Amino acid sequence: MKFPEYFNNSNFKTIKGDYATCVEYFHQFDFIEDIQLNSNTLFYVYVIEGEIKLHSPNDMIFIRKDNSAVVNINPYIMSESLSENNKFKAFILFLPPEIIEEFYLNKSIRNEFSDTKPETKDILVIDKCFFLKTFIDSISFLYQGNYKSRKNTCLIDIKAKELMYYLSYNNLADDIYEMINPSITKDSLFKNTITNNYLKNLKITELAFLCNMSLSSFKRKFFEIYDSPPSKWIKDKKLDYALRLLKTNDVKVKEVAYRCGFDKPSTFSSLFKAKHGVLPRTFIQKHK
Repeated sequence: MKFPEYFNNSNFKTIKGDYATCVEYFHQFDFIEDIQLNSNTLFYVYVIEGEIKLHSPNDMIFIRKDNSAVVNINPYIMSESLSENNKFKAFILFLPPEIIEEFYLNKSIRNEFSDTKPETKDILVIDKCFFLKTFIDSISFLYQGNYKSRKNTCLIDIKAKELMYYLSYNNLADDIYEMINPSITKDSLFKNTITNNYLKNLKITELAFLCNMSLSSFKRKFFEIYDSPPSKWIKDKKLDYALRLLKTNDVKVKEVAYRCGFDKPSTFSSLFKAKHGVLPRTFIQKHK
């Protein structure tokens, strides 16, 4: 069973951003079967009530109440124990490569870590930590009130980036760095350039220049990484971002068009309707 797909059902509350995903994980069952999970995304878990047991290929770890853990990509057997008042609750924040790479591509951040390489571990448990408790309280707040209006928000991406900074200040920072620091390859730098610029009103030739590549080499590399021609991928990402802006903000169509890198609102409106089946102005009226 793939992770985090296991949580894609109505039993769990999930908030999704452009990249990161957060799950409010809870139940009150008398008997809980072990779950076989193949984690294809690194994740952070914080236990509010009860206890989690994670059995990796190399170890067996317990994450207890008010403790948390950074969990590497691996197959795991996972089970939970209820608290004394028969409850279990945890938050799981999935940290995709895009956010991890962006954090460690920051040279000033990389320079903070030691040159000594500790042994890479599957799971790093973090004991009670005031900073992380405050962080998880802010995550919990997103699930209160009108949760449905927050199911899709780039705010969870911002919270994932915030978590990266908290982890870098922990006394396990070097261990965490060794666990999750990607090798900074040309592909990582390429993706970082695309992530930082796809919402800007740039031509494909200009993006190729920023990547220090010829246009033909840029198109080949883009398709290799994203499995899509650059113009189509960028257009779709812009229109998906526009949809989120229109859902969560009291904004004008013209403003959304410019924020998403379209130089003409009329072009934005026609492309938006072609993808989402409705004009932006109509969409705003329906979601007021």
